[in-house]
Amino acid sequence: MSLIYLTLKIFILIECILLHFSFASRFPGETIPTRVEIGIGGSANITCRMNLEVFQGKDSSSLTFVEEQTGLPVPRSHIAIINETTIVYMLRNAAAQNTKYLCKSGKNGGIGVTHVSVGTAPLDVKDFKCRGYDYSYMICKFTIPENNLLTQYTLNYTTTTLWKESYIDKNGTRLYRMHYLPQNYVQRCELEIHGKEVTCKLSKVDRNYRSSYEFFKFALFGINAIGSNLQSLEINNYESVIPAYPEFKVVNITTNSANLTWRVVMFSFYAKKGLEYEVLLRPENFGWSNHTDYEVHSRGMDYSLLLRNLPYAYTKYNVSLRIRVVSRHSDDTMWSELYMQSFETLPRIPDAPPKTDNGSFFIDPNETRVRLYWQQLPNYRYNGPHFEYIIETKRNGYNIDLKPLSIDNTSAIFPWKKEHQYEFVIKSRNNVGESLESSQIIVPAWPDSYKLNSPKWIRNIYHAANRTYTLSWSAPANITNLVDYTVFWCPSKPNVLNECKGSLHFEHVNKYETKFTTAPQHRDQEHILNLAVSANYIDTNMGMHWTMCTADVTSDLENLEPEMTAISARTIQLDWSPDRVCSSLIEGYNITYCKVKRNVNITLESDKCLNENVTITVEKTAKKFILTNLTPYSTYKIEMFMFSKLKNGKSSDAKIITTKEEAPSAPRNLLCGNRTSNSAWLSWLHPEHFNGNLTSYTIVLKSKNHVMNYSVEALNGLAKLNETITFNLKDLSSFTNYTVYVTAHTVEASLPSNIINFQTLIGIPSKPLHMTAVENNRTVMHWSKPEKPSGRVEFYEVSVKVWHKDQLQKQRISTVIGTESCVINMPMCKDADYKHTLEVRAVNVASDSEIDQQIFIDNNTEDENIYEGNNELVCIATGKLQSASEFNALSLSYRGVKNRVYYKSVWEKGPFYGCAATSKLSTDTMWALGSTFILLMTLTLVYMLHDKCSKMKNIKCTLPSGLAEIGVYPTKGAADHSVLNNDIADKIIEKTPFSNFHTLHDDLPFNNEHHHLLSSMCNDSGYLGDAVAGLSSTAGISTSSNDTVDDNCANYVPNEEFTVMEQNLPTSSDAYMVMEMIKANDDRMHIDNPYVPPDASLESDLAPISISSNIGFIPTDNNYVKPNQKLNWQQTPTKSIPTTEFPIDSLSINETGYVRPDQLQKDAYERNSLINATQQNEIKPTLQAPTSPLQNVNIDIAMPPISGYVTPKELSAYFQQQRIS
Repeated sequence: MSLIYLTLKIFILIECILLHFSFASRFPGETIPTRVEIGIGGSANITCRMNLEVFQGKDSSSLTFVEEQTGLPVPRSHIAIINETTIVYMLRNAAAQNTKYLCKSGKNGGIGVTHVSVGTAPLDVKDFKCRGYDYSYMICKFTIPENNLLTQYTLNYTTTTLWKESYIDKNGTRLYRMHYLPQNYVQRCELEIHGKEVTCKLSKVDRNYRSSYEFFKFALFGINAIGSNLQSLEINNYESVIPAYPEFKVVNITTNSANLTWRVVMFSFYAKKGLEYEVLLRPENFGWSNHTDYEVHSRGMDYSLLLRNLPYAYTKYNVSLRIRVVSRHSDDTMWSELYMQSFETLPRIPDAPPKTDNGSFFIDPNETRVRLYWQQLPNYRYNGPHFEYIIETKRNGYNIDLKPLSIDNTSAIFPWKKEHQYEFVIKSRNNVGESLESSQIIVPAWPDSYKLNSPKWIRNIYHAANRTYTLSWSAPANITNLVDYTVFWCPSKPNVLNECKGSLHFEHVNKYETKFTTAPQHRDQEHILNLAVSANYIDTNMGMHWTMCTADVTSDLENLEPEMTAISARTIQLDWSPDRVCSSLIEGYNITYCKVKRNVNITLESDKCLNENVTITVEKTAKKFILTNLTPYSTYKIEMFMFSKLKNGKSSDAKIITTKEEAPSAPRNLLCGNRTSNSAWLSWLHPEHFNGNLTSYTIVLKSKNHVMNYSVEALNGLAKLNETITFNLKDLSSFTNYTVYVTAHTVEASLPSNIINFQTLIGIPSKPLHMTAVENNRTVMHWSKPEKPSGRVEFYEVSVKVWHKDQLQKQRISTVIGTESCVINMPMCKDADYKHTLEVRAVNVASDSEIDQQIFIDNNTEDENIYEGNNELVCIATGKLQSASEFNALSLSYRGVKNRVYYKSVWEKGPFYGCAATSKLSTDTMWALGSTFILLMTLTLVYMLHDKCSKMKNIKCTLPSGLAEIGVYPTKGAADHSVLNNDIADKIIEKTPFSNFHTLHDDLPFNNEHHHLLSSMCNDSGYLGDAVAGLSSTAGISTSSNDTVDDNCANYVPNEEFTVMEQNLPTSSDAYMVMEMIKANDDRMHIDNPYVPPDASLESDLAPISISSNIGFIPTDNNYVKPNQKLNWQQTPTKSIPTTEFPIDSLSINETGYVRPDQLQKDAYERNSLINATQQNEIKPTLQAPTSPLQNVNIDIAMPPISGYVTPKELSAYFQQQRIS
C-alpha cells in the first residue's frame, strides 16, 4: 500500500508541475502588490513583471501604468526599469484617492491591476446618537466619516448611574451625597453596516441593554491600514428614551370638561426625569387646536389628564395625546406615537339669546302682519337637544298671550295692528331650559307719515367679479333725529323676497352714507343674498325695507337666449341675462355641448355629435361662462337652460359655433438627405395637430452670412397626418454649413420643427482672380483666392506652356499649396516665334464621403508627365522656398492618393511672354559673338568718334517751329541732356531702319509715364518707341547698362487679347462641367478691345516713308499717333508746296474710329510717291522716293512709322504738316 500511495503522490506532483508550467506560459505577468493603502503624502512602489513568452518581441520598455479612471498614463519619470521584464512605479507624495493602476504593454496588453487607496487614519464620528424605546431596547446610529481607506469599527460600552449615599456629619445631621456607580464589565454592541450608515441595537431580550443605568459610556474604536482612533461618547439613557404611546380612556365628562386616564408601566423610570404632554382638541365642525388648559395627576402607574374649560356643551370632540421625557435636548423625534379618542360634552341651557337690532322687523304690504328677524345662533351654541326660540309679547306695555302665525330659526310672523306699539322679548331654549338673557324688538305704532321716515329707491346690484352685492338707497324725506342706518342681509329663499334661508346678518351704516357692499363670498360658499335697510331714529324705527324681486315658486322658468362668442382657439364664451326671472328662484344653469363635423352647409337636424355630450352645471349667480379646453378650429353644438329646485327651464335653441384657428403643432421628423454640392432634399411629416386651415410651410435656412426663407404650399384638404412632404433646396453654396428648420402656418406660425444641421458637398471652385506678375530678378506670379471656394481649396495648379508658332511645345503644371503666389524662372527664348503662357486654377480634393456624384468629373485624362517633367517650367510656392524634392512630395501628397476626386476650376489666364525678333542663342555662342562684337564695335567707335568730332564742329542746333512753340529747347553744352527725359534713352533698342535721325532724341518731349508704358515693348510691336531705339550711337545719348533690352519680351499682353490669339478651349482634363467650359469660352470671346497687335513680319514688308529732314513731332498722350490730334510738324520749305489733302476715305477705319498701323504705313508710302511725282519740277527733293517698299532709299531723316490707332482727322493733320525735300 505504501508503494501505491507513494506512486500516486509522485504522479500528482508531476501533474501539478506540468499544470504550473502550462499556466505560466499563458500567464501575462503580475503587479505586486495588488492593493496599496497609504496615508495622504505617503509613498509606495508598485512592481509590474511581464511574461516574455506571452509578449514575444517586447521587453519592459513597452510597459507603463495607466490610471483606470482617467485612462491617462502616469508620468514616465516616475517609472524605473529594473530589468528586461520588470518596471517599478514610484508613487510619491500621494494625494487622497481611491484609484486602480493598470500595468499594460502597448494599448491592449493588460498585465495586472493594483488598487491604491490614499486616505487618513480613522476620524471621529459627528452624529452618534441613541434612542431608547420605553426602556425595552435602545438603537444607536452613526455615519462613517469619508475616508478612502477601509476602516473597521468596534463599539463597546459601560454603564454608570448616580447613587445617593447618606452620611452623618460632625453635627449629627444626616446628609446625602451623589456619586457615580460604575458597571464592572464592558459590553460590546454588534454593528450592522449599510453603506455609510452603522446601527447598533441593545435590548433586554439579548441582555445587553442595562435600562436601569442612566449613563452609557461608549468607546468607538476605528482602525485602518495607517492608524487607529478611539472615540469616547456618552449617552444619557433617561433623556434618550421615547415613551410608549398613552392608550387613554375618556371619563368623567361634564358640560365643559373631560378626564383622560391611562397606565404607564415604566413609571418609575420616567419619574426620574418627568414627562411633558401635547394635547390637541377638535370640536365638531372646527379644526384642530392646541389645548393648554389641562391638569395631570399620577399615582404609581396610573396617570390622568383633566381637560378644563371646554368651549361648547353638547358637542362632539376629537382629542389626541402624545408624551415625551423632559430634557434640555428634546426635539420632535422624542415624542411618542399619537393616540386619539372622541367624546361628547353634556348639555346645558343656552348661553345667549339670538342677536337682534331695533329695526329688525318687516311690516307686510297689507299692514296686518309683522315679521320679526334675528341672527340665528350656530349649532354649537345650542348647548342641548330640542333647541328653539321662544317669544314673549307686550302690547302698549302689557303682557299678552300672542301666538306667532309661523316661526323658524330666523324669523317669526305675528298678527299686527298699526295703532298699537308691540314689544317682543326673544329667548333661546333647549331641553335643559331657557337662556338667562333675552333680546328685544320694539315695533312702534304706525303713524300716517311713516313713509317720510323710510329709505327710498332701494336697489341691489350683484358684482360677479368678486361675488359681492351693493345695496344703495336714497335718504328718507325726514332726516330729523336720524341716527344711522342698519343694513340686513341673509341667504334668500327661492322666490321669496323677505325670507332668509340662513342666518341674518346686519351692520350699522353712518347716516351720511347711502350705499353698502357686502364682503366678498368664497367661490365654494356663495349664496344669493336678500338685502334690506332700515332708518334708525332716536325714538322710532320704521323697520326693514327689502329689495324687490317677486316670483312664484311654481312658475315656469323662461327660455334662455345665450350669446356665444369664440374668443380664442380653445375657448367659447356664453353670455345670458336672467332679468325676466327672479334670481332667488334660479338654482343654476345647465350647459350641454359636443363636437360636430365641421361643414359649411351644416344643418342642425342632421348634425350628429362626434363624441359624447359634455354637461356643465353653472352656479345660479353667474351671467356668463367660458367653455375651456376646446379643440382649435373645431365646430361645437351648444344648448343651455336654467333650472330651479322644482323644474328645468326650456332648453335654448342649439347653436353651432366654430373655435378660432391657432398655430399648428410643430412639423415632425425633419430629415435631410441626398446632399450634393449645391442642393439637399428635406422631408418632414405634417403637424400632429393642424389647429386650422394649414396653408403653407416656411423653411428657414441659415448659413454663416445669410438667412433664406422658402415657402411651400400645404394642401390642407388633401393632407394626411403621416404623409411625408419633400422639398429640394437648390442653388446652395458648396461646402457650406447650414442650419434648417420648418414651421407650419395657419393664421399663425407653429413652433419650429426639430432643428438639423448639414453641410453641402465639395464642389468646383470658381477660378482664381487677378493673376499678375511682378518681375525683378525672377518672375513672381500672384493671384487672389477664388470668390467661391466651394471647398477647402487644398492647392492650386499653375500651368506654364511654351508655344512655337501657336503649337504647344511643352507644358508643366506645378502644384502650389498653402499660398497664392509662386516664383518661376522664365526660360530663355530660342527665336521670335516662341512665347510663354501662364495659367492658374484652384483644386478641391474630395474624399469618398464628399464626392458629388452629379458633377461630371474625369480625373484620368491628363498626362502625368505635365506634372513631373520640364522642371525648368516649375513655379515654386512663395513663403517657404521648397526644394525640388519637397515640391514634388507636396504635389504627390494629393495626386498620389486613390479614392479621391479632384474638382478643378476654370483656368485663370495669366500674362504671356513673347520673344524678341532676334532669336536666342546658346550661352556659349552668345559669349563668343558678344566678345567679337565688342571688339569690332570698339574699333568702329574709335573711328566714328574721330569722324563725328570733326563734323560736329560746324553743327548748329535749330529747333523746328513746332517744338519752339511748345517751349522745348536743348541747352548748349548740356552733356547730360537734362532738358530731355533720361528714361527715353534707357529703352532704345539696337536697330532701326532710319540711320540719320540725329536730333530726334533731344527733341522728344516724352514724359515718364509714357516712357515706362512704351519702354518694354518688343520691336515687333510697331510702336514709336521701338523705331527710335537705334539713335543712341549717333545722337550721343548715354544709356544705362542696366536698362538694356532683353530679347525676351519684357512686357506682357493682357490675357483677354492673348486668348483671342490662341483660340484654344480647355480640355476635359480641367475637371469642370461642360457648361462651365462653354461659359468660360464665351467670356473670353467678349473682349473690349478688338485690336490685335500686328505681326512682326508685317513691318518688314513696308518701306519707310520718304520725308524731309528736320522734322519735329509731338506724340499723343499715350505715345500713339492719332489723326485728329493737332501735331506741330512745322517746316520752313524752300519753296511753296501745294497742299494735297490725304484721302482719308480710302483708309480702312474700324468701328472705333482708329486706323490699323500697317494700313497707315502703306498709305503713307503711297502718299509720299504722289507728292514726289507732282512736285519734282518745282522743288528739288533732298531724297528720292523708292519705287518699291523694298528698295533702298537715300534720306536725310526717315520719319518713324506711326503706332497705335489713328483717326482720319489725325492722319490728315499729319500729312498736311510734313514736308518732302
